[in-house]
Amino acid sequence: MKIIIGDLRHSTVGRHSACMPLAVNMIANYTEAFLGKDKISIDIYDDGHEIIHAIEKEPPAILALSNYCWNCELGQLVFRFAKKVSPQVVCIAGGPEFPRDIEEGGDYLRHRDEIDFYVYQEGEVAFANLTKNILITPNWQDLKTIPLGGIKCIDPSSQKLITGAPLPRLENLDEIPSPYLSGRMDRYFNGQFQPFIESARGCPYACTFCEAASDWYNKVNSFSIERIKNDLDYIALRVHEYPNLPLAIADSNFGMLKRDEEIAEHISALQKEYGWPNFFDVSTGKSQHERIISVAKKLNNKLVISLSVQSLNSDTLRDIKRKNLGGASFTRLYSTLREIGINSYSDLILPMPFETKETFFDGLRQLSRANIDRFIPFTTMMLKGTEFASQENRNKHKMVTKFRVLPQQFGIYNNHTVIEVEEVCIANNTMPFSDYFECRGISFIMKIYSEIQFDIVQRLLNEFELDRFEFACSIWQKIKAGDRPISMIYKAFLDETKNELFDTKKEAQEYYSMPENYQALLRGYEGDNVMRKYYAFTLIDHNIEAIELAMEVVTELVQPQSRNHIEDIIKNAKRWMLATRNIADVFRAHKTIFETKTLNLDYDVPSWYESSLE
Repeated sequence: MKIIIGDLRHSTVGRHSACMPLAVNMIANYTEAFLGKDKISIDIYDDGHEIIHAIEKEPPAILALSNYCWNCELGQLVFRFAKKVSPQVVCIAGGPEFPRDIEEGGDYLRHRDEIDFYVYQEGEVAFANLTKNILITPNWQDLKTIPLGGIKCIDPSSQKLITGAPLPRLENLDEIPSPYLSGRMDRYFNGQFQPFIESARGCPYACTFCEAASDWYNKVNSFSIERIKNDLDYIALRVHEYPNLPLAIADSNFGMLKRDEEIAEHISALQKEYGWPNFFDVSTGKSQHERIISVAKKLNNKLVISLSVQSLNSDTLRDIKRKNLGGASFTRLYSTLREIGINSYSDLILPMPFETKETFFDGLRQLSRANIDRFIPFTTMMLKGTEFASQENRNKHKMVTKFRVLPQQFGIYNNHTVIEVEEVCIANNTMPFSDYFECRGISFIMKIYSEIQFDIVQRLLNEFELDRFEFACSIWQKIKAGDRPISMIYKAFLDETKNELFDTKKEAQEYYSMPENYQALLRGYEGDNVMRKYYAFTLIDHNIEAIELAMEVVTELVQPQSRNHIEDIIKNAKRWMLATRNIADVFRAHKTIFETKTLNLDYDVPSWYESSLE
């Protein structure tokens, strides 16, 4: 029996995810081991055009697609195309993009009637069992009337949602044959995909905005250390010629477990032998911070630690069932990371329940004083399958939601325009849209000046013991006044923040399906990540002005009695920064970028800068 499994990614303007499609290959390997390779044949696809061509050439008996917010519309098109080519194709979806509420789940499948079965929770066992039942059942449509473990479907007669009981989780994950050691992943070792490993599954936390937060998924199950080491050896041998490819780790809280230190030691050995990996794409844990620091040290300080707080308001954290890393002592933790040279960043989500403009600003102030390296602010996503997105929670907090295009997630397939859209919260009963707008504004300023391009400014603030949040607010007020050229960038950022929002998903899709608007997506004029886009515009079009404004504010914040002496230091630092950080000419391809420039400085700024890195 021929099976096609897809983990589809849009690649119209860059691939959504460069990670190797590990999850679907694990499902394929487990199903083959469960049923036998003599009974089934499985092909894996990640490209929408290629999978459509394969279905047209030879329709499979089963078509199974991962279902995430970034590919669900593409999946729907491929399922419908398959049904048109051959109505007997069994269409199976699986993934987190499925409502938690029973009624909403039924509506979801009735609306997407091209999906015959939906695999929920872990996919390997449920998919393998379903495939076995399809193999032995004369009329597979009869299976839609039977509750099958780990499966949801719509009864054709009653149109009611049938949900099979949750299956026990795989405790011994080594039962899943390695997609790497089996050779199934070999075609991805071409420098275009980053290796992806999973050492453990499960999350002990209960954050309401995360699909992984459930009692069923609370226990952490692991692959054996030997299995992980063998996978890493196999990967390193084949990918080390691409030293800049990151290693992605799927674990929800890497670095929290004692075994993670042993894994880190093995990766460290690979770094010495192969010069890889030099970068990591990983979500680190929310507790056991001493162990996480130990893991980062073993990885030669090349692991950036994600100190995601989402909010620092106690009422908010209580409501979303969130416990932050380090608790009340997070300032000490961030300082420790800085002292030993480990980079860190912190996510904030806006708006959250019980968060106000005042509490959000206070959270930014706390993070600033803790000397976190980078701020990454996110607008609240209403992810299906989460408690946060439930109708009960929406009503409780009077959430106002809108829809916007997922950045770069679109394409034309088989002459059909596909636009992926996300639902976001932009106001609630404690934060009106006007306050959300203000919070987005200050977040944009803080993002700009916490990026590495402005690290000299950050070092000056530390040197003179100046408050980073006060610094950001001063810059914000000057830019908001609107009398500087850089104010145009800020205004454009806010305008697009407002204009990217639509009242319904259909409205957004219809708008961007119009030829002229689709071209705007292609060229990046619309539909991109707004904060990332206008940060880039700042660097390219207003970099010198952003630097000069920063130095102006630093000078103003210095105590008057020491200002004369410090002004000279700041002027020298500014001259060196303008010479080494003005990247606008690089993007404009000016010939002067290759010229050697000599600076005569009153202070040894380069040595000061190097010493501040130690």
